[in-house]
Amino acid sequence: MNKILVTGSIAYDNLLTFDGFFKDSLIADKLENLSLSFLADEHEISFGGCAPNIAFSLKLLGQSPILFGVAGNDFQRYADWLESKGISTRDVVIDKNSPTASANILTDRNHNQLTIFSPGAIKKHPVEIELKNPEGITLAIISPELPERMRYLGKYFRDLGIPYIFDPGQEIPVLKKDFLEELIFGSIGVIVNEYESFLLSKKLKTSLEELAKNLEFLIVTMEEKGCRLYDKSGVTDIGAVKNVEVVDGTGCGDAFRAGFIHGYVEKLPLAECCDIANRTAAEVLKVKGTQNHEL
Repeated sequence: MNKILVTGSIAYDNLLTFDGFFKDSLIADKLENLSLSFLADEHEISFGGCAPNIAFSLKLLGQSPILFGVAGNDFQRYADWLESKGISTRDVVIDKNSPTASANILTDRNHNQLTIFSPGAIKKHPVEIELKNPEGITLAIISPELPERMRYLGKYFRDLGIPYIFDPGQEIPVLKKDFLEELIFGSIGVIVNEYESFLLSKKLKTSLEELAKNLEFLIVTMEEKGCRLYDKSGVTDIGAVKNVEVVDGTGCGDAFRAGFIHGYVEKLPLAECCDIANRTAAEVLKVKGTQNHEL
């Protein structure tokens, strides 16, 4: 098994469902005076956060993930769950004065989502954190959390000689341009979704093709269309798994990243890594929650 370091948010997820469509509540010429309220038909609290979600699927795929991030004074219940699944929490830093982060995710009938993220301990704790033992790590992934810590982790990994994949996620709008460039060009590759790819291209004022020339790979996930791989050989589209009955889309992006990392550390061709990623993500779509699937 490869030792894979997984960084990013560690959070409790409040999953809520809305038996309607967000678009019905939006008035195009009134968006500057927005005032909305949605009635949630269901509410479940589950384990979430980008880093544990990725780690969970990596463990199912036979890898040895190590969580590296910040949690709060209510983390023990989550830690017990992760350890019971064979996921190491030895490098999770606990801030005793703050709660673990929480994500409040409302999903409508079209599987569109509205998310309010409360960072809790992630923001309250000092930016700098350190590994207990950095030896023998094959690969790391920097997934979304506090922008300043993401930048710190990029430098920290480069100084330690640990290669990393960069997943900027929803942090693209708040990451400064020089932060983004530093993290991207210090990585071996970048994974974003389709909307994030537009934001990335606009913010850096370059095309994805040009950006990919400086990386081993750049991957854009495209939901039911699969994903698009940019690498030195050009652009390749990899189709999604067909006829998947979608129950809940939460966490499928994290599972995609786990599937890709699994293929990558096993030294498979990049297109095959993307196919494994699509298949891993499809399993998350079939169940509710981010850590309830099997492979």
